[in-house]
Amino acid sequence: MQIKKKLSKFFKKSFPKKTRAIAIDIFIVFVSAFLIHTFVINTSIVYGESMCDTLNLYKNICQKDVKDFLIINKFMYYFSEPKRGDIIVFKKDGIKEQYLIKRIIGLPEDTVIIKNGSIFIKNEKYPYGMLLDESSYLQGNKLKSTRSLIEGLNEFKVPEDSYLVLGDNRINSNDSRNFFGGENIETVSEFVFQNEIVGKSWFIIWPLDNIKYIKFPSYNI
Repeated sequence: MQIKKKLSKFFKKSFPKKTRAIAIDIFIVFVSAFLIHTFVINTSIVYGESMCDTLNLYKNICQKDVKDFLIINKFMYYFSEPKRGDIIVFKKDGIKEQYLIKRIIGLPEDTVIIKNGSIFIKNEKYPYGMLLDESSYLQGNKLKSTRSLIEGLNEFKVPEDSYLVLGDNRINSNDSRNFFGGENIETVSEFVFQNEIVGKSWFIIWPLDNIKYIKFPSYNI
């Protein structure tokens, strides 16, 4: 109530009666836009080929210059946990790039194993491991193309409140397998922490001939 009184006093003092209603409307629009941008949705530009074929695929060619423009859903993770298969935008401490975008493969307390080009998940439900079916988003020679990027590092135990992420273009992606390409792996975690996640990729809105909702796999692992 105190804030409402102060705002009312400010508008009465600053604007004549004829323009006061317009000023209030403009103020409401700007405040609403700020709140939506901060807490609900955001935008992101995808650079590079690491998420191709899902992102930055144009005329069936992985692109470096033609950049997908995305709508990011920031709101949903206030009420639900990130899921396996989600494509997330995040800020990784110790990495030069301002933001990164990858797909969640390992959930908290999973053990993720890279073997024979495929991903296996061990957890409480599947203590002996289960092959992760990635055929809905990895096609052609990208399917079964997952390799370790650091010799001997092919098994990852995901901590609580953390996620293991990979790019869909496995042969051309800096991700959890190599500490996101960080120069000093002693200061960069291979996992994405919950508080580093900005939001979930939602829509591609540019280029215009590639506008679409991003589909995600449904896993019960």
